[in-house]
Amino acid sequence: MKKIAGQVRLLKYIIEQPEHYFDKNPERMLFIDSVADGFASERIGYNGDGGKWICNGYKISKDEPWVVYGFGVGDDISFDEGMAKQFSCETHLFDPAPSVVNNYAELENNTPCGKGSLTFHPWGIGPITDNPSDRMTLVLEDTQCEVKTLDQIAQLLGHSTIDIIKMDIEGGEFMVFKDFFENSLLEKYNTKIVLVEFHLLDDHGLSDLSGIILELIKHDFILYRKEINPYSASSCAEFVFARNDFLLLPD
Repeated sequence: MKKIAGQVRLLKYIIEQPEHYFDKNPERMLFIDSVADGFASERIGYNGDGGKWICNGYKISKDEPWVVYGFGVGDDISFDEGMAKQFSCETHLFDPAPSVVNNYAELENNTPCGKGSLTFHPWGIGPITDNPSDRMTLVLEDTQCEVKTLDQIAQLLGHSTIDIIKMDIEGGEFMVFKDFFENSLLEKYNTKIVLVEFHLLDDHGLSDLSGIILELIKHDFILYRKEINPYSASSCAEFVFARNDFLLLPD
């Protein structure tokens, strides 16, 4: 708890002192670090952007398959495949970019993968902006893409629980988290783990990130792992948050 309290003080200071060196410092991604350890951490997938860290895999039920949503597929689905194969998860992949759609369109209707399944959806996650006129407007590769909120997606797919959410959406994560918090979606869908690569695209990025982490702490999520992106160390890093009751050690 002391580590969490210390992190809260730091995050508030970053937000309250935006004119300080934090936001423009080339090492700004180093200021925020994990404050807890899972009982058993495991990397699922390849090294690089595709693989991600989870913890306490022994808690993932195989009798009632966990639902995993992965937003931002790119060209590496090794994490998504790993969750389906190793943990028998019902894994859904989302990416509206035309080149990605061409690569994965054949993954339809719970394609078997180990004892789990993979399903690809050509949708982006929104909202994209605060502007009501283009709130759900996303253009990738000169193509107007279909965008839905998390709530809309879960209702379309018939999910009352989304156990793990993974996002690598090139800066779009800030608006999406705002929607999560405003509509209490992490609670509504009983989410246990959130994996996200944050992209600090402007001088306010670190302050905005600090605000999101503070909100996650209020919603009982703890930062238990962070991994700097070596190709863009000042602006990109992988963060993994787990709900406190999921992180608890076994008796």
